[in-house]
Amino acid sequence: MKTLRNHYLELDGEIIFKIGASKFAQQVGMGDTYSDICGSWIEGVYQWADHYLENVQEVSNEKYTGWICTIGDYMEQHEVKLYIPNWVLDTEVKDFKHAKNLFNKYLTRKY
Repeated sequence: MKTLRNHYLELDGEIIFKIGASKFAQQVGMGDTYSDICGSWIEGVYQWADHYLENVQEVSNEKYTGWICTIGDYMEQHEVKLYIPNWVLDTEVKDFKHAKNLFNKYLTRKY
């Protein structure tokens, strides 16, 4: 059984997580122009993650799995806390697109 947690979350250099994190990073003003510079949106996500995703710490409890992300560069850094219900991560998914959409729908930022 391929679930979001055991198969798709770590697939292709953790791209599903990086897409979700970049969405929230744009709220703090980082990562807006990488698609234009790199020539494609997906390559822009990889480049953004290489440049701005400094540290990721995974935490979990019975209901949620979360990540404390340090996003920024040497001049400016933000701590972004993201979480998702465990039932979403344990859901059996059909394919990569289904996994990506499910992850991005339920990924939430804690303010």
